[in-house]
Amino acid sequence: MRKIGFLTIGQAPRDDVISEMSPLLPAGLEIIQAGALDGLTPEQIKFLSPAGKEFPLATRLSQGRSVVVSREKIIPRLQAQVHKLESLGLDIMALLCTENFPEITSTKTLLQPFLIMKQEVKRLPRPGKALVLTPLEAQKEEAKKKWEAPGLEVLTAVLNPYATRRDIQPAIEIIKKEKATIIIFDCIGYPLSLGESVAYQAGIPYLLPRACLALAIRRLLQAK
Repeated sequence: MRKIGFLTIGQAPRDDVISEMSPLLPAGLEIIQAGALDGLTPEQIKFLSPAGKEFPLATRLSQGRSVVVSREKIIPRLQAQVHKLESLGLDIMALLCTENFPEITSTKTLLQPFLIMKQEVKRLPRPGKALVLTPLEAQKEEAKKKWEAPGLEVLTAVLNPYATRRDIQPAIEIIKKEKATIIIFDCIGYPLSLGESVAYQAGIPYLLPRACLALAIRRLLQAK
């Protein structure tokens, strides 16, 4: 049986994500999960909150509560969990976060949703206009830089990954007003149902991290 490790920047398990990805993955996989915040108390997690100019990342704890952590502070903990997963004889690893982490290294294949989605963005027809949706206001400026590509105009807006139908209307209005040609969901927390709902109402294609990651894993394992 082939093994795959999923690494979250929050706490494992992230069954809200894995339950939606599983139907898209090959059958017969052993799934192992780990998180950068595993084993930490609420007080210890508070020390990982962003300070000063540290970049904020939204994630979830095992009980389902959302927290915001510092990108800079969790990198050592992410790397430690990568080494832990490597020791378990995995075939591949996948990061459950759309942030770009070039600092994280592994002796195994480590799939990052951002890099997978960025390749899809490069294949988009030009000229184009993308609306990038992020969970936090403080992420908008960096998101615009992160997703820019020749011939692609990038707009940004904030959308809670756990938004209701009413909550998505401002994003729909921006899409229609600006004549966006694609929606990029810049957080692994966005569920399939939300992506489908926004895209259906907007009438344009979209890139959703958990779907893109699952399909990339499927292609990789089928090629082996």
